[in-house]
Amino acid sequence: MIGAIALAQARGEPFDGLGPPADRREELTRRQLGPAALLLRALRRHVSVGRAEALTHAAIELGGMAFLGSLLGDLDPRTIGDVATEVRERLGRFFNAEGTVEVRDDEAVYTVHRCLFVELAPRIGAASLMPAFCAVDETYFHAGLTPLRLSRTETLAGGAARCDFEFRWDDER
Repeated sequence: MIGAIALAQARGEPFDGLGPPADRREELTRRQLGPAALLLRALRRHVSVGRAEALTHAAIELGGMAFLGSLLGDLDPRTIGDVATEVRERLGRFFNAEGTVEVRDDEAVYTVHRCLFVELAPRIGAASLMPAFCAVDETYFHAGLTPLRLSRTETLAGGAARCDFEFRWDDER
């Protein structure tokens, strides 16, 4: 199965029908989304659709947790000089999303108006993966790996006009 996925990637799948990426952000998003979409396709040939999706979602979660950890690093406000600048810079590293950041004393609000996962996944037959990428955020910020706690009531993947990330500093950590 791994060989089949690698061969499909070498052929330009799953994006071969879309043409080249519009920019570096889309290129990086394709690097994250593509292997997951190909894993889902490969698994669907061997197990039920539901099982294929569950296994692919689990793989996205594992990879996403490591990705978020490396992208965000330690966001402990006790060790950061200028919290507002640092939070803006780190949230700006999310190449798949475009949005605005507002930092207050005890919270940061990140409003995403564009998500490249949401734009690309349906175009390659992988719309069912969109909730998995969103779920990684929930898992990461509730795992106690950072002093931030996430609250989000809506997502672009869920059909809303935005993703409303609200981060609060956890004083107990």
